[in-house]
Amino acid sequence: MDSLFGVLGRGVSKLNIKYSQHLSESLLQFSVMGKVDELLPVLPPTCFCTYETGLKFLDSLNATQALIVFGLTNELISNLKYQINADQLTELFDKLVIFATNNKYNNLKICILATKSIGALVNRFDGKIDALNEKLKQFLKQTEERLDDSELSEENQLLIINALIWSTKGLVIGGHIVRKDFIALLMKLIEHNNSLIRNEISKAFAVIQSKDESCLTSENNANVRILYNQSFYFETFDTLLSGYLKYKTEDSDRKQIFLSALLTQLNLIPKAVFCNELKRLLPMLLDAISDHSITSDCCRDNQRAALDAIYQILIDKNERILDPSLKSTVNNCVNLSINSPYLEVRRSALNCLAEIAHNFEDSILNHLRDEVVRNLRKTLNDRKRIVRKSAVRARCKWILIGQPGK
Repeated sequence: MDSLFGVLGRGVSKLNIKYSQHLSESLLQFSVMGKVDELLPVLPPTCFCTYETGLKFLDSLNATQALIVFGLTNELISNLKYQINADQLTELFDKLVIFATNNKYNNLKICILATKSIGALVNRFDGKIDALNEKLKQFLKQTEERLDDSELSEENQLLIINALIWSTKGLVIGGHIVRKDFIALLMKLIEHNNSLIRNEISKAFAVIQSKDESCLTSENNANVRILYNQSFYFETFDTLLSGYLKYKTEDSDRKQIFLSALLTQLNLIPKAVFCNELKRLLPMLLDAISDHSITSDCCRDNQRAALDAIYQILIDKNERILDPSLKSTVNNCVNLSINSPYLEVRRSALNCLAEIAHNFEDSILNHLRDEVVRNLRKTLNDRKRIVRKSAVRARCKWILIGQPGK
């Protein structure tokens, strides 16, 4: 079914503006707003609905039927070639928010489709229309109030946060000025008293930076601001860095959350930006790989992101920036390769060790060689074959340090 909707979406994206507008408006009015007269100018004799009440289409559907309707709706909205008028946008936005933040059909995929539709829809908002900006600000206020409700279920909290994240993503990619209000709310919620909310918000920054081929790309006719990735990074960096420094010695869990929001963006920003930011980022990278005792998912993601960044530094031949902290970097990588419970962290640490041995002069690494080779022997018996393979490569490179004919 997903493949079928994907084909439909690509077809819609190729229609000219006139036909795209006619098809989208008709089906959206029918499926989401329940206005059957938009699709059927003359009601058939067997239809017992009236123009006055409309057809409350979604209320009569089961989960499978609703999944089809929202799959269709998502592909149509995600591939629109034009901006819907303001009245239609606000009405459609309200309807989608209801289904994105309430699991009415006990089917999370329907909520996800509605959430992605919201992101694609707000991306097409005309920022010059005050009514649309007010609608978005009203959504922000309602979102904050609902998340402050202590009686709200965890499922509803997650759904509301996802709707907020995808709304922010659509606005950031489109370069809308109101995105600043959405980013400000993310920064406020990342310090929320509820740990679930904090953890989910910390993931928002990577979601916003990542590319989703199914929507919010120029191929899908979305509004895509030039260099939006680096703009978002710089718009959020200072606040996230302040939060990280604030909790660095006070609260390890909160520190990890701010660290996650920063580090998980690194593989998604332009390489030129990453290289220019190395001096500011290095202390955080080293901090992330030095926390061996913490085994939370957030800490795991931070270690993986930090190791990936260090690996990128090495293969880009920027290894000299690691000179002052080379010994601690090597020791931390060895420790993680042996003791981390996470396969990807162990493997990434070994890959970093292999690149360190390859990039640095033998004279710099000689005093570390024997200890590293001895400790890496333990990784040869790792329970995962893919880790053992990386261990063999890393250990062989360290064995060759100082050997003639290397």
